[in-house]
Amino acid sequence: MKIKMMAGALLAALGLFASCSKTGKDVQDPNQEGSTYVGITLSMGTNDLRANEDDNYSKKGTWNGKDEIKTIDVYVVDVASGVVSTGFYNKNNFTITQTDGAPSITIIPKTAIRTTPGQKKVYALVNASADITRVLADANATEFEKAYNKTAQEFTIASVATNDGTKDAIMASNAKECTLTVADGVTAAEALATASPKNRAKVEMKRVVARVLVTTKEETYQVMYSDGITKMGTVKKISYAGAQGEKKFFIGQQIANGQIITPAFDYVPTKTEDIWGATGKASYDYSDLKAHTFDHNPRMATKMSAGSAAATADQIGAEALKKSLFMFENSHKYQSNPANTDVNRYDGKFRRGNTAYVLVRALFVPDKDAFADNTGTTYKEGDDFYLGANNKFYSKRENVTDPTKGGIKNQKFRHYLKGKVLYYAFVNPDRAPGTLDAPVFRNNIYRIHITGFKTIGTNWNPLYPEDPKHPDTPTPDNPDPKPDDDPDNPNPFNPEDPNTPKETWMSVEMSVLAWTVHSYDIELSL
Repeated sequence: MKIKMMAGALLAALGLFASCSKTGKDVQDPNQEGSTYVGITLSMGTNDLRANEDDNYSKKGTWNGKDEIKTIDVYVVDVASGVVSTGFYNKNNFTITQTDGAPSITIIPKTAIRTTPGQKKVYALVNASADITRVLADANATEFEKAYNKTAQEFTIASVATNDGTKDAIMASNAKECTLTVADGVTAAEALATASPKNRAKVEMKRVVARVLVTTKEETYQVMYSDGITKMGTVKKISYAGAQGEKKFFIGQQIANGQIITPAFDYVPTKTEDIWGATGKASYDYSDLKAHTFDHNPRMATKMSAGSAAATADQIGAEALKKSLFMFENSHKYQSNPANTDVNRYDGKFRRGNTAYVLVRALFVPDKDAFADNTGTTYKEGDDFYLGANNKFYSKRENVTDPTKGGIKNQKFRHYLKGKVLYYAFVNPDRAPGTLDAPVFRNNIYRIHITGFKTIGTNWNPLYPEDPKHPDTPTPDNPDPKPDDDPDNPNPFNPEDPNTPKETWMSVEMSVLAWTVHSYDIELSL
């Protein structure tokens, strides 16, 4: 098999097309295999399979994308004989039609694949890495279908999706099964004919990742006390990172009983410790939280005045191309009654600890008159502060419980390190703010538009797979850990909690893009 792979790579480097068959053992002579030819047309970007899946929720429209197509791998599977015929293309071997405003990108290889007649299944990969193709390289028909459709693969997001600010290079796979009855005796020219081609397989493709964009109506926001008159402080320097997209993915999108299935579909945290244990760590990706922190390489939210009602799919797509994040799919069983809004009657499987979210980090600057210890005039933006249970601020911990400094004896408090505050937004809520189901699917753009902040956020992130009382290392791995001097404060919420918050912390508009684009507005709170 090494000889076959090396030969394919050499031919691709020369701008040629490689075609061969494999049974899982010996490779047949590419020049002798088969008695007929197959042509392949790929359509990339369509989300047309189901009204109750990819189209949910807050659908805005579609955006064609700006894709760099580097390679295409085609697999023609004959289950009866166990033979897999393969074709490997580089960008010189196909014609791309990528028209602005079109619903999808059309890719037509210029060289046909030699194969045998009969019933076939056709699979394709666009921009697959060497690691991905290696998974499929040696498989016979049965093994191939399992590897492509049923086996959860674990690769980093960066290995399947990259962006340089002007274009994407994203892996795409079959959106659904493609079957073809191959006639014998068809020539390469007949398979490639523009008009009435013979043995032509049409494969619908989807990018294997979702995309998330966070925008803001303003760059700074005022937060008021509950009376709506008294200023509490200012939110500024708004950045974001994504978490709880799944760590693994199926190469081909999986559907069962009308619902898209993901590798961690059945995982439901039943207690807080679940997400801090091995299952939570194995199921979900938290790397973006560490790659883009409050202090290091923050991914700043994009100021975009147009909310979900005014912004077009093209506008959202163009902004997402400049700056956004990629994430693998994440889904669970929906509630049986989609119209239900009562969290007490919710019977779905989405929880805070298994649902994809965006962690919004921001700098909070307390109003000078909101300090109970009269230190507001000397407080420096970005310094630590303490928020007492009385909803007043203190510049020093000891002042929180000192009545002579405006404190209250034994008063509980939250310690905000460097003025950092945290807010959460689900990537694809069924409704905001009363979210219950919130699935994330490949080939969709999810735009979260922040319209305001209702109150100060929390000071640490409990939705990270690390026990705050017993971190894995002396230095917490969680980039937003619970402060050491904040022992008595309970979690702002627990991983096993339903997604509907008790309070609304942030106002958000949501939009989701082929790319299907979604967009929603949100006002952030706890």
